[in-house]
Amino acid sequence: MNIATVLEDQARRFAAQPAIVERGRSITFAGLDRAAASAAADLRRAGVRGGMRALVFSQMSIALYTTMIALFRLRATAVFVDPSAGRERLDRSVRRVRPDAFVAVPRAHWLRLTSPGIRAIPIKAAIGGDWKGKLSPVLYLSAIISTFRWLWVAQALYVVAAILWLVPDRRIEKSLYGDRA
Repeated sequence: MNIATVLEDQARRFAAQPAIVERGRSITFAGLDRAAASAAADLRRAGVRGGMRALVFSQMSIALYTTMIALFRLRATAVFVDPSAGRERLDRSVRRVRPDAFVAVPRAHWLRLTSPGIRAIPIKAAIGGDWKGKLSPVLYLSAIISTFRWLWVAQALYVVAAILWLVPDRRIEKSLYGDRA
């Protein structure tokens, strides 16, 4: 028995009761159970399996707890390293722990640009909202409009939009491969 099994029991017994309250938002036990099941399916499609270690980077939030429970459902181990400890200490910790997956909020995926240790982790997954899908059309439209007056601004906006997609996006793999991704 692990915390994921306990949550499933709580979801049956207290489905409509709040499980987590976060800055004016909340999620019920049933909602947390559904979100954790969905996140576990996404992580499984990304390649996370039982016995693996997943380095998790997320602030305290509903998304963090959902991710942790999803990892517990898969019988994977969640590993936490303090990102404020500096890049050298982070890389040293990653080498020592040897995580199989990097599961993080999109902002944390920027560490892949500066950390050889994180770059070497084979499985990468993003957690959180669809901010890229909302921001990209705004950037592209702004770039198109900017070309008439400031070409350099348009080029910079295109570069920013391209860099945004360095963070892994499961929607692309899902659309290409469906459940096989």
